[in-house]
This record gives sequence, structure tokens and C-alpha cells, in this order.
Amino acid sequence: MKTSDIFPNVCKGFTLPELIVVLVIIGLASALVFPNLFRFYDSYSRWLETREVTELFNQLGKVARKQGRKIDEKSFLEDGFLNDYFPSFWVVKGKFLFLENGSCVGGEVSLIYKDIFFTQKSLQGPFCFLTEDL
Repeated sequence: MKTSDIFPNVCKGFTLPELIVVLVIIGLASALVFPNLFRFYDSYSRWLETREVTELFNQLGKVARKQGRKIDEKSFLEDGFLNDYFPSFWVVKGKFLFLENGSCVGGEVSLIYKDIFFTQKSLQGPFCFLTEDL
């Protein structure tokens, strides 16, 4: 005896219109979500890189003391000893100076990301820390 004889009103699957409606709903939801998701990912990754650049800059006093060298803008140029210190596409410019003992005389620094000006901050000695509110 077949089960369809016992339960004649049992459905064995979804109808084609039901499947099409579900696929349309999923398509509309993904069309709304994905562009914002990629934009969010880009801004989040830039925020993470900004934090990394800020932390790296704040460690320059320790680097100067450890290496026993002065650090200024020229240290990050192609022929400078810290030319690959910051992540790619980030450029640090400005008038600042970290002395061999790790202290800083102050000045200002500009951060540039992919040839686009990102921010400019004033530095206060003796340690010249950047804040994370970039």
C-alpha cells in the first residue's frame, strides 16, 4: 500500500511559484546589502590601517632610542632607514624630530593615504603621541 493512498492531501515539495518568490526575496535582500557591505569593509579596513599607522608613529621614540638615531621626515623617504616602516600607500610628512634618547621636540605631522591627504596633527614634546581620533 502506498503512503499517498493513506494520506492523499500530503504535499511532496514546493511549487514553482513558491520557489520563484523566495529567490526574488533573496535577490532583493542581497542587492540591498552587498553594496553597503563592501563599503563597510573598505571603511573598516582603512580604520584598522589608521590605528596601525598611529601606533607605529607613537612607537618612533622607542625606535629612535633603540637604534640610537634621529628620526625625521627624511627617515621615511626611499633612501631613508625607515622607508618601509609604515604600511604600503601611507606616507608621513611634516616637521618633527625624534632624538636619539627617544624624546621628541614637537612639530606637526601629516598622514597621506594613497596620495590623498588624510590628516594633519600638531605634536607636543617630549613624546609626540598621535591620538586615535584621526
